[in-house]
Formats: sequence, structure tokens, C-alpha cells
Amino acid sequence: MKRLLSFCLILNIAALSLTAQNLSSDKIPPSVLMAYKTWCPGPEFTRWYILADSTYGVFYTLQDVKHFAQWNKEGSWIQHKVNCESKALPDLVKTAAAAQFLGFEPQHVLLIDSANTEPVYEIFMMKGKEFYITRVSLKGEILRTSEKNYWHNLTKAERNQSTREEEKKR
Repeated sequence: MKRLLSFCLILNIAALSLTAQNLSSDKIPPSVLMAYKTWCPGPEFTRWYILADSTYGVFYTLQDVKHFAQWNKEGSWIQHKVNCESKALPDLVKTAAAAQFLGFEPQHVLLIDSANTEPVYEIFMMKGKEFYITRVSLKGEILRTSEKNYWHNLTKAERNQSTREEEKKR
């Protein structure tokens, strides 16, 4: 199950860019490093990337929980994603997801916080081999839902194009 959750987080984050280049921390601008150290003192694991849009992303682990955060080159925070337990979902979010996907169970949950939008939950809903990815507001509103098995059915280029189109809509 941990492998599935890790795979889902990586799949979700990989959609942020066409290419991400792994970087050592000495290649990260000081403004970004300072912002990160303020944001997350003492992570257990850190891996930096420069993303296709020239922002900096970092995977890190804190108290055995996987996180992803993103900053621009000036050190301004853009986004944070963290793995969550499905049992920790607020009741409004659980109810909305269950009503939208009868018979499906949440298999992976991310809490996504962004500088430009309200926090949302991204939930991978599964039943057998079928799955949907949905975003639900903290108020229980369904904001976006993928097509059935959406990411699985797309080529890498289609996934990247879809992600770019979604970002333009925001």
C-alpha cells in the first residue's frame, strides 16, 4: 500500500512539468533555500528539482510523511502537497466524495495548499481496477474530476498537455 501511495504522489507531482531536473542543494538559489528552511526545519529526507517552468520543487519527508513543496526563484512559496490518511478527511469531504463515487473507496489522499487558491483535497477513488481522481474543497464541493482511469489511459505527452491546460485555467 505504501508503494501505491508513493507512486500516486509521484504520478501527481510529475504532472507539474514536462521535465524535472534533479539538483543538489548547492545549486538552489539562497532565497529558495532560506524559504524552505523556514518552512520546514529538520526534514528527514530532501530531494530538489528544477521544474520546466523554472520553479524549484522539493520532495521531503517529515515525521515519516511525504511532502512536496514548490517555490519560485525569488523564494516565494507557490504550492505544498502532503500525503494524508483517508480517515483524516473532514466529514464534508468524505460525504461529497462518497456521494459522487458510489462503491468507490479513497486509496490515496493529498492535501494541496497553494498561494493562489484555497486548500483542496485530491482523492484517488478506486473500485477494483477502476479509479478517478477528484478534487474536493474543504467545504465539500467537488471542484474537478478526471475521466475514468484518466491518467492511466493517457500518453506522457497527453498528461503533460492536460496539466498545462489546467494550469492556464487557474
